[in-house]
Formats: sequence, C-alpha cells, structure tokens
Amino acid sequence: MNCEETRLLFSDFYDRDLSEEIRALVRQHLVSCAECQDEYENFKKALKILKKFKTRDVPRDYMTILKKRRENKTLRKRNRKLSPP
Repeated sequence: MNCEETRLLFSDFYDRDLSEEIRALVRQHLVSCAECQDEYENFKKALKILKKFKTRDVPRDYMTILKKRRENKTLRKRNRKLSPP
C-alpha cells in the first residue's frame, strides 16, 4: 500500500470501517512510513478539535433557501451588468 492509498483510508481506519486485511495493510504502512505517521497524527488531532464544536440541526428547507439566495445573487449580478452606467 502506498502513501496516497493509505491517506485515503485514514477516516475509515480511524472509524474501524475496514476489513481486518485492509486495516493490517494500513497499519503496516503507518509503521514503515514516518510521513504518513505524522499525517495520521495530524488527522487525529484535527478530529479531536472538530469534536469540540457543537453540532446544529439544519432546517429541512436549508437547501431550498441556499438555492434561492444563489439565484437572487445571480439575478442581481445580471441586472447590474444590464443597467446603464
């Protein structure tokens, strides 16, 4: 297993969502690669920091609201371009 493959599996490795065979390959790579060891430690530190933040429920219509805002912003830009100076 190479560095790129290993790094793509950090999240699943951390969550223990890999087969034992793949976990063993990731573990083996981490033991032999100092750079990936450092990356994985940084990954774990980042997760630890993120877990301190409180989560918030998103309203059901959140995506609709975002789409409308984007559409309105796009319309305003178009109108500015079309308005005479």
